[in-house]
Amino acid sequence: MNIVQEDDGHANHLKLGEDGEFRAEYIIGRDGKTPVTVKNNTTWDIPEAIKGKTSTLTYHLGRNQFTFAGTNSNQGDFDFTSQP
Repeated sequence: MNIVQEDDGHANHLKLGEDGEFRAEYIIGRDGKTPVTVKNNTTWDIPEAIKGKTSTLTYHLGRNQFTFAGTNSNQGDFDFTSQP
């Protein structure tokens, strides 16, 4: 599967091949320019998450297609391997 991830400092986009994609706009903090972040959260295995709100979220699972908007978004750096 070809995975494409882009961000421009104000929003992000993730495309999962032909299976789905999402776009999210970052929630901007009090200074009017810096995205809100969450550090040291126990839920995600990332040190810092940028908070956002999705404008598009679609996913295809078999014959089913899910489409949402306005959902919670979290972006952060992590390492991934498919090896056990």
